[in-house]
This record gives sequence, C-alpha cells and structure tokens, in this order.
Amino acid sequence: MAPLGLDVRLACRSVVKQPTVAVTVVLTIGLAVAANTALFSVFDGLLFRPLPYKDPERIVHMQLSPSAVTGLMKSELASVIERVKATASIVERTSSGPFPMFDPSSGQVTEWQLRVHTLSPTAFDLLGVRPLLGRPFLDQDSRDAPFAVLLGYDVWRTRFSGDPLIVDRLVDIPGSSPLNQWRVVGVMPPGFSFPEGANFWVPVYPFFEAAPVPAYGRLAPGVTLDALRAELPDLETTPLRERVRPAGAFALGVLLVATALLLLVAWVQIAALLFVRATGRVVEIGVRLALGASRLRLVRQFAI
Repeated sequence: MAPLGLDVRLACRSVVKQPTVAVTVVLTIGLAVAANTALFSVFDGLLFRPLPYKDPERIVHMQLSPSAVTGLMKSELASVIERVKATASIVERTSSGPFPMFDPSSGQVTEWQLRVHTLSPTAFDLLGVRPLLGRPFLDQDSRDAPFAVLLGYDVWRTRFSGDPLIVDRLVDIPGSSPLNQWRVVGVMPPGFSFPEGANFWVPVYPFFEAAPVPAYGRLAPGVTLDALRAELPDLETTPLRERVRPAGAFALGVLLVATALLLLVAWVQIAALLFVRATGRVVEIGVRLALGASRLRLVRQFAI
C-alpha cells in the first residue's frame, strides 16, 4: 500500500504541473456563485421579502383614472370623489404626496439625498409603524408653526450624527426657504422608506393637498380587490407590493435566471475540465493500484 506521504507528494506535483487548472476552477465557480448570491440578495430584498407593514397584502394605492379625470363633467367627478371617500370597502385611509416647498433638482437637496413626501397622521396606524424616537404626526402639526418634520434613520445618522436629543429641536434643512424653520418631532426606524423611497416627511398641509382622493387605504375584512374595482370603476387601485415594486422587476427576474444558468454552465464546464484532467492521470492511477492503493486512498488523493 502506498504511504500517505506519496499521496501528498503526487497530489502537490499534479497541482504544480497544472496550476492554471486550479486557478480556472476557483475563479469560474467563485465568480458564478458570487454573481448569483449578490443578485439573489437584491431580488429577495425587492420582491420576495414581506413588506414591514401591518397586513400589507390588504393595503392598496388609490387614484382616479385618467379617463375619469378628463372624461367626466365637474359635477360627475365630484360625485365619484365623494363616493370614493365614503365607501365602506376602505376602512383606513391616508394621504401622501410630494412636497412642493423642496426643489428635487436643488444641489443641496441632492447632496443630502433628501426624498421628501407628505404623510397624514393616519398613515402610522394604517402601516402599523411607530417612530424610533419621538412621536408620529398629529392633526395640529399641519396647522402649527414651525413646520413639523420626521427624519429618516439614514438622514438622522449622517446629517445629525445620530443625536438622541434631536426631538423638538429646530433645524435648518437645505433646499427650503431660509425663513422656514423645521421642528423635528421624531425619527423613523431603519428601513422605513414609505412611500417610494422617502426619507424625510412633513404633514399633509391643507394648502398643498392636491390629490382629490386618499392615496392609500386598507381593504375592509371580506372585501377583495376585484370587488372594490367593480364598486368603483373610475378608481385605479394597485396593491401596495406592486406599487413599491421596482419598474425593472421583470428584467431583474430575467437577469436572475440568466445568472443561475451561468452557474449551471460553470459547473458543467468545470466538471468536464476535471474529467479531462483526470484522464491524463491514468498512468499515475495505474501505478498506485499496482502498489496496492485502495479505492478510499485514491478518492482521498483526488480530494487533496
């Protein structure tokens, strides 16, 4: 039987003779696995992972259809709006939208990476989310001065150094008028970016509210999305998951499948490469067998 030292010496000699084979195997498999892992992590975070809200499958985005806005007379449109606001199929409602006092093209806003949205106080009960520090918006926040603001976790950490005493402080926010004062009422928890990647929120002020119907609502128990659409045909309703899903979701899925196929092809190619390499060691295997090596020893040598 061949001694173990001979196994190791022959294995090392084989690797030294063909170092490019080992490098090719490691790089090919490593790159394929890394690409699949990275892409699946992104895909999982955007599409598979449950939304961090209360019963997110029953939350819908609502807006009047373009045909209703342009095709109905003013009185008819007002009737549709009142019917939407009064329907019992939606048990919770909240308003949200852009905030016109910030110019998104401003250099300062871009530097701070501010994505400003409005939220009505009912949003926090609808979503089942509470601030990490401070409190959510109250009804009087849209009437009192200075302007109330909720900071996103990342904005709080990077722009205010994670100051735990930030609540109730007056702060200057770039991109707005120097005459405006902002009073921080709270800091939202990590990962909260509702809606559409927002990281800075102000209350829905009556003089800025332009949407005729609430932007988001929760379906009443027993009410399906199809039933709501049949009840309110002039209203476009979209499940929250589809609303927040990235526009390139289909392309991302195709890319994920493509990288999975790349990994499969890589394994097949590496297997073929190792098989061809093994055929060149027939003489060595014959010598080992002649010296009395067992199958277990041969397998161990190939593993080394």
